[in-house]
Amino acid sequence: MVWFVELALLLVGVALLVNLVGGRARTEQVEDLRVSRIAAYAETIRRTKSPDALDAMSDSELADVLYSASRRLQADRNRRSALAVGAAVLALIVAIFFGANEGLNAFVIAAAIGAITVFGIDRALDRHTNAWIAAMGLERDRLAVD
Repeated sequence: MVWFVELALLLVGVALLVNLVGGRARTEQVEDLRVSRIAAYAETIRRTKSPDALDAMSDSELADVLYSASRRLQADRNRRSALAVGAAVLALIVAIFFGANEGLNAFVIAAAIGAITVFGIDRALDRHTNAWIAAMGLERDRLAVD
């Protein structure tokens, strides 16, 4: 059982290293895609004349609002991912402790409770993100850059 945890930690370390090495080129691609999507979304807002608050803005103001909303959406997504990974690791550690002391049934129950908790936290943060996007009158899918 210990080798499984060591293997998981090793895989996480390798994934983080690969992400750090290859992240710079990916950042440039994401930024180019973000700028093109913002320009297309701004044109759609001008063409459809909705929402009214955004349509009344100048082009530079609209671009700034859309750019900052897109960056905030990405930051929220990164925050949610980091929190989910951290909570999942913590839940796994707690489940391992329960499993070591009480057996396989306790491990499975603790892991299931941890998974449900992580899912609930993720959904709550997702609803929070959707709320501020809707309050601005924006569409999440138009701002998201994957």
